Amino acid sequence: MNLLNDKSNLIESMRKFLTAKDSLLTMSNRREYCFEITGEAKKQIISAISSVLNCEIEEPENLWFDFRDVMLLSLVFQPIVTAYDIQDQIREWIWVALIGENQFNPDDWFTDQAMQCYEFLCDVVLYNNFPEDFWQTLKTCAEEVAKVSSPETILDLKDVFKEGTLTVKNLDKILKTVDDVLKIIVEIYDFEKYSVYYDGSRKDGREPTLWTIFCEASFRQTMRFSSWAENQIPDPPSDTVLKIGSLSIKSGTSIISLLKELERVLPNGKLTIEVATNSEPYSSFSVEIDLAQFYKPQIDFRTQANIGTDLEVFDYLVTHSEEIAQAFENVTQNSTVTNEDLNTFNNLLAQCRDSTQFLDDAFLNIYTYSYYYYYYDDYYYHDVCVILMSGQATFKLSGVPAIKVEADNSPVYYVYIIHDFLMQSFEQINRLYKLYIASRRLGNLFESFFNK
Repeated sequence: MNLLNDKSNLIESMRKFLTAKDSLLTMSNRREYCFEITGEAKKQIISAISSVLNCEIEEPENLWFDFRDVMLLSLVFQPIVTAYDIQDQIREWIWVALIGENQFNPDDWFTDQAMQCYEFLCDVVLYNNFPEDFWQTLKTCAEEVAKVSSPETILDLKDVFKEGTLTVKNLDKILKTVDDVLKIIVEIYDFEKYSVYYDGSRKDGREPTLWTIFCEASFRQTMRFSSWAENQIPDPPSDTVLKIGSLSIKSGTSIISLLKELERVLPNGKLTIEVATNSEPYSSFSVEIDLAQFYKPQIDFRTQANIGTDLEVFDYLVTHSEEIAQAFENVTQNSTVTNEDLNTFNNLLAQCRDSTQFLDDAFLNIYTYSYYYYYYDDYYYHDVCVILMSGQATFKLSGVPAIKVEADNSPVYYVYIIHDFLMQSFEQINRLYKLYIASRRLGNLFESFFNK
């Protein structure tokens, strides 16, 4: 950052170059932009490239500066100028990242009331000091924290975090920079698709350009900058439908197609991601992000986000503490899942849904299935607990929907419960194998969405 401050004149030159680039992009014949660099300017440019690459470059008879050169320089200048403009924010991020390792001080983040709750939970977790009245104590702590701001019946981010701790600045500049970078890459791709040969040289013979000079000096050959963008995106599972914006991701979908779709949406449009199965068991999951709600100079998530819970959920935890504890013990220690345990978990999830602000009409239910496998001449199985979501959840900023999630029997979390089990009957193996195929389809949907 200090280096950028010392080069303020250079930054302003870059800013003027980017302004000229923006004007060029408004022209219908922009890809025809090309002029010859001559005289002392040509000598200085060749000298500068030689110095940067630490090699001797023979001055060519002709040197051209074309549309691709403008875009490539803009690709370098844009992030630098943005970093200069938001350097204070970057310093904060670096500081947080550094202290996150070994100097995190919760007093700097949490309110005094939240600190008391934090210390109580740390004592429970770190020292395994689980008191008999844990749930009642947790409820009392939550009630005290909720009194920090009104209404006192809701525990939200204003109660937990100190002022300024969840404020994020310059998201508008960051989104605009990402959009500009994508736009530049798309423009370079379209230019090279129609105006240059496969080796990157111009079809009209006006060579060398700054890019081809750079390639010859660096790689001993010319090349297209955007050839990587023609590579294909990994195919989604065969029984899964994946859609990003208006683009369906399928076999043969290229990286540039995805970049163009993202550039169309950025910086302040609506980005949708949809995942669904096209075979049983049917499931779907979609997210809509309204980037306009994040395209702002400053957002205080502490005061603007609808993240909070009604204190009634703690009443429920106290009155049902024994059955909840028993259900968790059955799953974690005894490796068994009974219908009673499932009902306990589902009732708890329903209470959380009713008490949590952003879940709207979303329903979370736990579903179990068995995953069978063959190992060393024996058959074994895992019980798999999957939390399925149906309905809608909405994250809002200042009361306006910013992120909408809609699902229909979509897995949002799952855990394996391991058993050893020897299968004796071939008929039973055949029947269970069909269940295994159905369960794997559901598992593939989960893995493909969260691991891609």
